[in-house]
Amino acid sequence: MNAKIIIAAVTATLCLAPVAEARDLCSAAKGEWQPKAALARKLEGEGWKIRVLKVDLGCYEVYGTDGGGKARETHFDPKTFRSVLEE
Repeated sequence: MNAKIIIAAVTATLCLAPVAEARDLCSAAKGEWQPKAALARKLEGEGWKIRVLKVDLGCYEVYGTDGGGKARETHFDPKTFRSVLEE
């Protein structure tokens, strides 16, 4: 019985860890965010073709292709536009 409890606890911890990490992904206050259009202009200037630009996990999430034609799904810090997660 103890083994089942331990396995359940470990499984729950492993499943929740990415969620806890995701909450901390981008932490800038909304008042510090740059406009989405500014990120779009920056990326398009680098050759990106943007399909979707939305807010996700407190970040800007972009789906598209980069200047080299590589498909990308990337989260950017809305304050600095620094790439914080590539999926």
